[in-house]
Amino acid sequence: MSAVTPFSDIKDEEEDDDEVEVGAGGKAYGDLASPYLKPFLSTRGHSAENQYVIRRAGCNFMIGDSIISVDRKSNIIIKVKHYKGTRGLWELLKRKNVNYKVITESNLKKYKTIRETTNAHLEGFEPGNDILIVCGPKFTIVIAKLFPQTKRSVHWVTY
Repeated sequence: MSAVTPFSDIKDEEEDDDEVEVGAGGKAYGDLASPYLKPFLSTRGHSAENQYVIRRAGCNFMIGDSIISVDRKSNIIIKVKHYKGTRGLWELLKRKNVNYKVITESNLKKYKTIRETTNAHLEGFEPGNDILIVCGPKFTIVIAKLFPQTKRSVHWVTY
């Protein structure tokens, strides 16, 4: 097992890590991605403020400092890099409470790459900033273990 996995009994998944062909896009996001993006598509306008999931900013889907696109096959495009949309990757990108049974080693590696590329795990999405530490299972179980070398200094405030 690679050091990137926070799970001791993770399964390996046969997945093509090469770039995937991008479809025409549009409003169709594919069968896999649509349930994850459905809350954003309602007329009431859903906005996720959680830094550790995809959020909507105007007409765009965002992660970290970057706009993401989703093709008709549920694949994800971030800064011209293409990622095969799998259930495990969508769980990591969109859920606060992740179904860990569907997460694979490959999903975790891609998720870490996406977070590093978009600065999504850093305060204010700024390179060089400290990791944003939040209390919650996704941070504790996934983020903190993917970025163990990141230390945050403690600042004491005197009143």
